[in-house]
Amino acid sequence: MRNFLLLLATASVPFLASAQLNNLLKDPNIAWAATFETEHDFRLSPKSRTTQIQLTKFSLPENGCVKFVTDNWLTYWFLEEMKVGRYNLFSDADLNSPMEQSALMNKITSIDTVITFDPNSYKETMQVIRNDINPDDIAGFRTQQIIFFDKKSGSYGTQLLALAPLVSKTDATGKVIGKNELAWIPMNAAASADLTTKSPDVIWSALMIDKANSLTISKLKTVKNELKKSFGEQLFFETASMKHPVESSGGYGCGEMLTKAEVENMTMQIDTVITFDPETYKETVQIVKNTYNPSELKEVIMAQEWYYDNKQKILANRLKALAPYVEITDTNQNLLYKRVQFYLHF
Repeated sequence: MRNFLLLLATASVPFLASAQLNNLLKDPNIAWAATFETEHDFRLSPKSRTTQIQLTKFSLPENGCVKFVTDNWLTYWFLEEMKVGRYNLFSDADLNSPMEQSALMNKITSIDTVITFDPNSYKETMQVIRNDINPDDIAGFRTQQIIFFDKKSGSYGTQLLALAPLVSKTDATGKVIGKNELAWIPMNAAASADLTTKSPDVIWSALMIDKANSLTISKLKTVKNELKKSFGEQLFFETASMKHPVESSGGYGCGEMLTKAEVENMTMQIDTVITFDPETYKETVQIVKNTYNPSELKEVIMAQEWYYDNKQKILANRLKALAPYVEITDTNQNLLYKRVQFYLHF
């Protein structure tokens, strides 16, 4: 009966994705799993303040041939491998619709016909110019991932299932109005368990905390569920168990480790809110008491370490911490701001 229920649970998972997820979903310790999409920009150049990225490893090529591609290394590597047909390509995140290599090249390459006129000879010359997308044209990646809960260790984890380089979409005036996916590339999600910054085949790794692309609980697509708690309730239950370090909200790696009593008291937050009236120039101090209900958790910030394996030409990630992103409201339930409540380390 258990095997039959598991078969029903996985039947809705796309065929190629389920091949990667099969071992994970059959693991009796995995009590819950859900897929989700998000976007990431791995460039180290100044970006939004909501994105924190720290390069943890980068290796120059041993043959001394350095290709200067600013800091957009991941897009450079993936674009080069896509051009030579390294990957099986798909047009959708569920990996159901294969894409021909020729279709990809039509997206990457545009052909322009330029006609020049010589005023002396009155001769027209037609020239065909090929314009290829370069790494700096890539506006980040859209990813398809899975987040899961291991009841044996009380830990959450993530695996990267597929990714798609993104190209900015513009209107007739050149204004960016969206992003187009070049193609979806399957990743060997199982390899993430073996990759670390010390792995010889890992030539690039980075720690990223991307508040702009938080994990929105309502957008999770559940593919296995043996838990009887909501995501927030289970997360807080495991946090209170103190199986893993719990850090205060002072900043990832910069806060203080909390005691069990401090964690249990987190359900009640008392804040001092100061408002300013621009007409009367009067400041008002308001004491706001916020009762945190884990079942109503809407967003979670992920701290993930990412690894690029140069041998397999894949990207993988490992979940380092989860941080509930809670809403702070006034006595009239008006949203004042959002903040990280704590970091649960794995």
